[in-house]
Amino acid sequence: MCIKKLLRLVLYPLLVASVLTIPVVSLPNSKFKVMAQTKTLPSIYSGTWDGNGIQDNGSKWSILIKLASGSSIGSVVGTIAYPSLRCGGKLILTDIGSNYIKLYENLTFGKNSCINSGTIILQPTSNAYLKYLWFYPQGSHGANGIVRQQQPNNVTPSNIYQMQRLFRNTFIPRRY
Repeated sequence: MCIKKLLRLVLYPLLVASVLTIPVVSLPNSKFKVMAQTKTLPSIYSGTWDGNGIQDNGSKWSILIKLASGSSIGSVVGTIAYPSLRCGGKLILTDIGSNYIKLYENLTFGKNSCINSGTIILQPTSNAYLKYLWFYPQGSHGANGIVRQQQPNNVTPSNIYQMQRLFRNTFIPRRY
């Protein structure tokens, strides 16, 4: 009887307290909630990613993303460029789920050719690929895409030149 009382008085409150400290998040337009235990960008997302996107109206464009792991929610975790649209800017981490990250897009150049303040969701699909979902500032879906992780030996001088040219005065986080 004494052991049951000890469990009820000591272990149960500790268990409840540990569960209550884990934030509950949900995907947009979803009834399912996911418990996120990580508060920094997981290393699976770090690196340079490139690919293509397609808007709901059918127009296609290129995507170039650079992310640094270890950054926390609310901080700048990387940069994004749309080379074919000549715009891009900073990415701020706003949410982390068990199978996605959510980023706020703050354009720093090319605001006349792109929509600012969008939300991006990246989801791993397979080894070295992420599904890219883009949402308008008011929350409606606007575009899809796939980006592929560039391996260090696959980063070409033209990719580096492209990033440097597009991000002349923009912070690009480095991976240490």
